[in-house]
Amino acid sequence: MNRKTNYHGVISIVGLIVLLGMALGFDVLATFMGHNIIFTFPWGAYIWMWSSTLTDLLLAAVSLLLFRFVINQAPRNVWVGLIFLLTGLFFAAYPILYYIPNFLPALPPSLATLLATPRSYISYSGGLIAMMGLFALVLPRGK
Repeated sequence: MNRKTNYHGVISIVGLIVLLGMALGFDVLATFMGHNIIFTFPWGAYIWMWSSTLTDLLLAAVSLLLFRFVINQAPRNVWVGLIFLLTGLFFAAYPILYYIPNFLPALPPSLATLLATPRSYISYSGGLIAMMGLFALVLPRGK
């Protein structure tokens, strides 16, 4: 059989999960370091500043690689674009949706806590993922 498998959609979704996992992990790391490391070590403030800068650069590099893969390398897939757009909009608007009284009972109990603040890595990554999904849906299809 001469069937060609296409794993670009699966790789895109795995990249989305990895990017969101890294952003959430960096949020937890920043919170931990902000509460603990500054008061523990004499050079804690410098460690916190450098780690904050390095996590920003690492998250930006992973976002750029995923954007390049989804837009340039992978063939256009409407479902991948919609998943990226809806997931990104959810994480970008989650701090706003948390304070809407009618929206909170619709969430499962595990999401009934505030996962992300408006200035967190996960909110920024949600905005970038939403833009990736929008570009994947709007830009003309390549070869």
